[in-house]
Amino acid sequence: MSQKITLEEFNSYTKNYYETCIEKLEEDGTFIKSFKINRSALTSIFEAAESSEIRCESVRIYFAKKSGPTEYDLEREKFYTEGDYNLVIIGLDEEGRPITSTGEIYDNLSPCPPNC
Repeated sequence: MSQKITLEEFNSYTKNYYETCIEKLEEDGTFIKSFKINRSALTSIFEAAESSEIRCESVRIYFAKKSGPTEYDLEREKFYTEGDYNLVIIGLDEEGRPITSTGEIYDNLSPCPPNC
C-alpha cells in the first residue's frame, strides 16, 4: 500500500539513489532520476473506468523498455538515459487486476534526464 512520506524522507531516499549511482562511477546525467506523469493521464485512467462502471482503486506503474536488450544494456547495472527505458501506467480494479477494457494505458512519461 502506498505510504505518504515526509519531505526529509523524499530528500534522503533520492539522495541515496543518486549517491549510489555516482559511487558506481556513473556520471550525473547518464542515469534516470525520475519520470514525470501528467495529471491528464491519471485523470483519464480514473474517468474512463468510471464511465465503464468499473471502480478504479489505484494505478500500477510498470518498468518498461521499448526495444529489446542490447549488449550495452546487458553490461549496465542501471537504467541509463540512452536505453529506451520508460514506465507504463494502467488502472487497477478493486481486486488489483489491470483494467484493460478502457484502453487507458499510458507511456512516454518524460524521463529525467533529459526532461528535468
